[in-house]
Amino acid sequence: MKLINTFFLVSWTPACGNASDSGSCPEGFTCMSVGKNPNYGYTNFDWFGPSLLNMIRLLSKDFWENLFMLTLRASGQTHLLVFILVFFPGCFCLLCFILAVVAMAIGEQEKAAVVEARLKENDFLQIQAALMSINEDEQVRKKKQVKTGRQEVTVSYLSSADSEGSGDTCPSLPSRLCPESNCCSCWLWLKLRLHTVVMDPLFDLGVILILIINTLFMAVEHYPMTEHFERTLSEASLVFTFIFLAEMVLKIVAMGPSSYFKVGWNIFDSIIVVLTILELAIRSILFGSPFSFNLLRVFRLARWWPSFRLYLKLVWSSLWALRNLTLVLVLVVFLYSVVGLHLFGRDYKDCVCRIAQDCELPRWHMNDFFHSFLMVFRVLVWGWIETMWDCMEVSNKTTCVVFFMTLMIVGKLLVLSLFLTLLLSWICSESLVPSEQTESPEPRSALVRIFRKMKKKKKEEDLVLDVVTSDPTRDQQNAAIARTEGEPEPEGKKEEKEKKKKEDRHSNHDDLKTMTPEDCCCEGCYHCCPLLDLNKSQSTGRVWSNFRRTCLTIVQHQTFETFIIIIIVMSSLALVFEDIHLPQRHSLKQVVEAADQVFTFVFLLEMLLKWSALGLRRYFTDAWCWLDFIILNVSLTCFTADLLGLSGLGTAICSMRALMPLRVLSRFRGLRVVIQTLLRSLPTLLNVVLVSVTVWLVFSILGVNLFAGKFRYCFNETSEEYFLSEDVHNKSECFYLMDMNFTEIRWKNIYSNFDSVGSGYLSLFLVALSASPMDVFYASTDATLVGTLFKNLTGS
Repeated sequence: MKLINTFFLVSWTPACGNASDSGSCPEGFTCMSVGKNPNYGYTNFDWFGPSLLNMIRLLSKDFWENLFMLTLRASGQTHLLVFILVFFPGCFCLLCFILAVVAMAIGEQEKAAVVEARLKENDFLQIQAALMSINEDEQVRKKKQVKTGRQEVTVSYLSSADSEGSGDTCPSLPSRLCPESNCCSCWLWLKLRLHTVVMDPLFDLGVILILIINTLFMAVEHYPMTEHFERTLSEASLVFTFIFLAEMVLKIVAMGPSSYFKVGWNIFDSIIVVLTILELAIRSILFGSPFSFNLLRVFRLARWWPSFRLYLKLVWSSLWALRNLTLVLVLVVFLYSVVGLHLFGRDYKDCVCRIAQDCELPRWHMNDFFHSFLMVFRVLVWGWIETMWDCMEVSNKTTCVVFFMTLMIVGKLLVLSLFLTLLLSWICSESLVPSEQTESPEPRSALVRIFRKMKKKKKEEDLVLDVVTSDPTRDQQNAAIARTEGEPEPEGKKEEKEKKKKEDRHSNHDDLKTMTPEDCCCEGCYHCCPLLDLNKSQSTGRVWSNFRRTCLTIVQHQTFETFIIIIIVMSSLALVFEDIHLPQRHSLKQVVEAADQVFTFVFLLEMLLKWSALGLRRYFTDAWCWLDFIILNVSLTCFTADLLGLSGLGTAICSMRALMPLRVLSRFRGLRVVIQTLLRSLPTLLNVVLVSVTVWLVFSILGVNLFAGKFRYCFNETSEEYFLSEDVHNKSECFYLMDMNFTEIRWKNIYSNFDSVGSGYLSLFLVALSASPMDVFYASTDATLVGTLFKNLTGS
């Protein structure tokens, strides 16, 4: 790994090697074993210590691509096999072993908790039974006294009700609508009417539509916006605020305050309304507010969306159940932050010139508690190897290795335990079982009512047309339809039909092995064209039937299946040679083109045999046959485009030939089962994805409100340097430099930004799934105002 030659670029020291497939130096330079190893000399395999550190680095997948590329460039590309066959499988097996151990420990802990709970329950039942047996007579006597007292109270209550009932203030209303005896008749009439309106399913459907429209209005906010568009969004926000305020007032008047605030969702709605009104007040006073409580309205959809409601319920219950483990994790982070501050705080300040050319503290250090806390948080969430290199440069190497290794092991195990416990609690949660109380049928019933009214209106129009035309055939058809609708089909027959349709739709090749060919076409084709229905007893029909049986025997033979699998594998391997170097290799190009034509002809012959053996109806009702048909058509289209000289069209369509290996799936039952299981689980997966997209939408809109237009900077494209905020303060000064004929200066934006909801989604995706989302993290912490450069927080 010491094969480094620093030629004319001092800031760039690429690894090189003298092997034929290793990284080579530019012309006129020779690769020599001089200088230090990369990354302060800590990235090497010279002895056991750095080698073990690199293995831990690969296991934790921290900056592993740098190690991978350095190894290939210094030792040769053939060492890729070492990573594929040794390093990666070994690291994954060890990681799976750790996961299994942690999962087993969590399972044993759960079993112990269940056993302890059962023992406590048995002890409680035994104590309760003993107390009941001792005090049985006393309990019976107390029950009799309570029963006598209840009768007296009931008699007194009825007598008082009879004496006060002469006024008859609200005889026709429920007690929850009129709890008081002196209600005004007009007020009672208003409450009754409002209660009818508010409790109607159409009212809930209207609220859902308004919530969706409000979410869309919040999602269209972006940067930059015109003044008219911004004013429109502001006015729309006011309109939605007053609409939801009116909704709350109507429900309180209709249901009464006591009944309204007994429902948890109503309390949540009222809190959102109050917070949005306070936000409007703050904006009117301070001419701006950093808060955006309107985003909380998105969570109101969970009231009518069972999956969303289940997600929120599971998150809340899991956080409450994991409070102890979370507290332990917080204590560990605090402990390591304090220890790191006392161990390395002074070293970072005294030896900062070893890791920074300007001798200023870098962004990641432990000179104060806040940055020490951020360092520990980075080790647990993102990466640790780069910060450990800095620590080893400024302080004692052994102390740094011990500190970071213990922090990573303890912290990662805690995070892993937290994640697995959360996952297992979600899987084993009783709230996953659907119940009648979790369903909210009001919007669905409202839609049913709307469709019924539309259907009824259509029936009335049809009835008018029937009266005008007086068509007896139409009357008979309507009567038959009415009888059909009035007499529901038995459940058994309905299930059988659904099962039969599903089997026909998802038929596989194991079901095709029958010795008698089915009808070639559907009944409609025979009805439209009777010539297709050949009589098998006649000569022509007999010949056609024998031919189909022969084709069916060939198609169902194991040798034919094996031959087709071999052809599929060979055609898939032929795709490997179609790279950018193929046009220069004329002999190989001719072989690949000839092989492609042969493969296409074989697949065409296979399709014709299956058409004859299985029939068109059976062939085109099988999903796997459809896959073969589409891939064959792609190959035929590419072949035709090459003959006609349409290379552009052929390139665009021929890229779909990469689906060729999918044809192997239909030949193996295990693979078919896996694919069919995935397809059946698609609705559930799409539901989960929709919930996740909705949750991310809230954070994306929040990011737009907080960081829109704040990730811009002034950049010199020639020197590839950023202008600091001390040199160029804002956008105007950067454009001033551009007007002074500094053509290399640009006012740019980072790729991961929050200027719109779409860009926010990409940034959140990067933060959630990327191994190093530092660009977004740095930009968000350094952002100040719109049109102003980043504030340099490196040394803060």
